[in-house]
Amino acid sequence: MRNRIRTLIHNISRDTGIQISAGMILFSVILMLASRYHKGFAQWYALNIYPIFPETLGRIFSPWPMSLFEVGILMAVFAAVYFIFMSIWRLYINNGKQKVFILTGLKKGMLLISALILTYTLTCSINYHRDDIGTVLKRPVEAVSVAKLETLCILLSEQMIVLMDNPEWTSSLQSLNDMDSIGTEAIAAMKNLGDREPSLSGYYPNPKPIYFSKLMSMMGIEGIYSPFTMEANYNNDMTSFLVPFTMCHEFAHLKGYMREEDANFIAYLASKDSPSPAFQYSGAFHALTYSLNALKKAVSIEQYYDTYEKLPELVRIQLSYIGEQNREGPVIYRDMARYVNNAYLLANAQSKGAGSYGLMVDYLIAEYKDVLEPDELL
Repeated sequence: MRNRIRTLIHNISRDTGIQISAGMILFSVILMLASRYHKGFAQWYALNIYPIFPETLGRIFSPWPMSLFEVGILMAVFAAVYFIFMSIWRLYINNGKQKVFILTGLKKGMLLISALILTYTLTCSINYHRDDIGTVLKRPVEAVSVAKLETLCILLSEQMIVLMDNPEWTSSLQSLNDMDSIGTEAIAAMKNLGDREPSLSGYYPNPKPIYFSKLMSMMGIEGIYSPFTMEANYNNDMTSFLVPFTMCHEFAHLKGYMREEDANFIAYLASKDSPSPAFQYSGAFHALTYSLNALKKAVSIEQYYDTYEKLPELVRIQLSYIGEQNREGPVIYRDMARYVNNAYLLANAQSKGAGSYGLMVDYLIAEYKDVLEPDELL
């Protein structure tokens, strides 16, 4: 028995495929440890090495009309089912070649998984430890008080009303029916922001809709960035005015800002500075949603609804409408997506998990610090 184990270990150690897989995983671990514990490495990498990927892979995969990330997932599922079926079938017919088939399949699978781990490390994981957008833009974050939160919510809601009164509102809203047009505007908005912050400049690929967007809606997912294909994917099933912010959010990830609070604030700035009232509205709506969520956690339910009732009626109707949409479908899908997303964020050293999405409010408070005087608005 011992001799068999020794022979097996010896054969595995000499297998070229397994050696390559082990090498890629080891290199990935070294890079992840360096990004977490070597001060300055992640920021240097984000500015000097990472931009190569969106500039190359992004250009290669951008012309394809469909999401290659989604295609890859479907192919992976099909390949796994095929391998399991063929393994069972070969064991059943017992032709003496089943062991070779299974071992070969496992080694190829290990090689593919190792390559994906290395790709993920190079195009995503390291960037979780770069400087945050507040540091990059030199915007110090201040303590968030309840009074400032309440004022911020009212301020953002009033901005939404002003946008709806804009003479260009109707035509701008109608333009959201054309997803290609939204994508073009989102790229322009991000490039405009890139003129002020070099780390956001450069090439942006075409954003792509997910074919199975209905499933994303059931899971409460608006968009997803693919580090394997450098694609900014969005949910084509959600209400159209949510799309501009989502595209900019995924573009922020594509530029290496992986932390959710960073991507949210970058998306807000890009939307706010866009000439399109619909884009500005999309940014203000998301900012208001995050601010209300933060307020709800900070005060009693009675105090929260006291502030909520002060919002303009049109804004409350819109919030209610989107809230009802988000509650459609089986709860288990949303809970599962929330659990997986929370575990993913924690695995990437975002200590608050899904709560990190609310950290955008800190940046919003800093953004409006000069006008957040509670006595003026409340």
